[in-house]
Amino acid sequence: MRSVLAFMVAALFVTDARAAEPIKPTDAQTACAVSALTEYTRANLALMGTGAIMPVESQIAQRRLQEDYCLRLAHCLLDGSKFSTDLPIRAEFATCLSEEAKEK
Repeated sequence: MRSVLAFMVAALFVTDARAAEPIKPTDAQTACAVSALTEYTRANLALMGTGAIMPVESQIAQRRLQEDYCLRLAHCLLDGSKFSTDLPIRAEFATCLSEEAKEK
């Protein structure tokens, strides 16, 4: 979970391709990201508490939980930004899923 938190903090400083410096997240973006991580962590711990070897259904539920979290985080970080396409959201989503996979 530590690397997820580190990723979240790093992701808050999204760099605009046209600017050399990171875009500072708003308080609302930070609050949204923290809320997403808190809810994800609680739900994930509940799933993992089902036993040492998770049933296939629980593994599928965990993957869906990760996908929901990553999508929510991407929207938290990029909604209201000056990006005109959903490409940055796709990139944030993919990066988040990649980080979650590394956690396993």
